Amino acid sequence: MEHWSWRDEEKKISGKVTTIGMFDSGVGGLTVYLELKKRCPSIHVIYYADTLRQPYGPRPQEAIAEFSAQILRFLQSQGAELVVVACGTATCAVFDSRLNEHPSFSATPILGTIGPSIEAALSHGPRVGVMATEGTCSANAYSRLLPPSSSLVQVACPGFSSIAEANAASDPRTRSAAREAMAPFRRSVDSIIYGCTHYPLLAPAIEAALRDFPGPAVALVDPAAPLVASLLPLLEPCAGPATTRFCASGDPSLFAERASGILGYDVSGQCELVTLT
Repeated sequence: MEHWSWRDEEKKISGKVTTIGMFDSGVGGLTVYLELKKRCPSIHVIYYADTLRQPYGPRPQEAIAEFSAQILRFLQSQGAELVVVACGTATCAVFDSRLNEHPSFSATPILGTIGPSIEAALSHGPRVGVMATEGTCSANAYSRLLPPSSSLVQVACPGFSSIAEANAASDPRTRSAAREAMAPFRRSVDSIIYGCTHYPLLAPAIEAALRDFPGPAVALVDPAAPLVASLLPLLEPCAGPATTRFCASGDPSLFAERASGILGYDVSGQCELVTLT
């Protein structure tokens, strides 16, 4: 599992970076983007949303690895000095396929969501829960990375990322689905990792479902916070105004509409169509 070490990725650069590339299948990665901008607003970002090929969860890992390689090359070509894989399913594909070791990316640190979120979860206790896409669960990355002294309860949540994309967090059906997903964690975990960056967008429904179950409090771990914390030592805030480019493989106006609702400001003038093959 040495190829999974994000600490080794940090060693690819000797200085600090001012421009970050970030990608996800859609709006889920914006949860990481928001955390980054909260902690380090003066950093340039190129965000790629692969909306044309979403959702990633049901797709074969080989296909996700191919998509990720295309996106990584694009982000590099646009000046990204470091790339954040702001997607759990793509994180599994990138590191399991060893894309991070490919000569094309030998000078580009690639950081994903899984390693930092495991460290954060273990700070709450050894019993770890993960709710994730079916692709992430079938990859078994969390079980391979957790220490032997810990335990894991893993629940696949197919459809959750599409619910988040549709901005349906408050729909009664979402609350019902969240209660069903939370049931296996009852009294068996100290923390639950959002194994998909879309899932924090459903936090009201998920938190309400947890409150329905008696027992000790369970910590919810959003991968954005520990991931961004690991990034901060590598960043050099830019001297002038920081810029963000939003690129989408599907309809950029639809992505801009969804993103604007999440970010709280209009990004329609910053979103462009970029289709990769």
